[in-house]
Amino acid sequence: SQLTGLYSSAAVLAKMILYVSTSIVVTLFPTVVASKKTNDSGKILFKSLFYGGGISLITAIGLVILKKPMILVLYGFEYINSVDYIWMLCLMIVILSLLSIIANFRLAMGHIKSLSLSIILGIILTIILTAIFHKTIYSIINIMSFVMFIVTLFNLLCELKNILQKNSVIADKL
Repeated sequence: SQLTGLYSSAAVLAKMILYVSTSIVVTLFPTVVASKKTNDSGKILFKSLFYGGGISLITAIGLVILKKPMILVLYGFEYINSVDYIWMLCLMIVILSLLSIIANFRLAMGHIKSLSLSIILGIILTIILTAIFHKTIYSIINIMSFVMFIVTLFNLLCELKNILQKNSVIADKL
């Protein structure tokens, strides 16, 4: 349908945010694994979130500002109504890029159980909420953004707890 095409064109454009922040994610895993010996993993997480989040946010702002010209150049005038979805999709993809950074960090640290469980529960919650509240594309984007935010926040808090516990154990040994 026409609505699907509009959403799809906006989603493809918003995914640029994820592609830009992927450069941080690619280098994160081996850096974190190497940092386990030096206990610098907390600093690496914060730097990755700062730079990856910053790159994502700057790209999202650029897309929101230049949304009309980009849609016209890439897709043509028949897709101009897709600009209505871009800001929401940009927000969702910024959250996704932060989740990607945190997830890769947690995988490198070996914290797989709670990460996997939170993602599985997030998928189930998304399916349930979408089945109940699927009236518009806006509501579906809001549901996905909300669930991704909760999963991201949960994993960030779990990792902060791990970092604080690790630093407490190190301080006790000194």
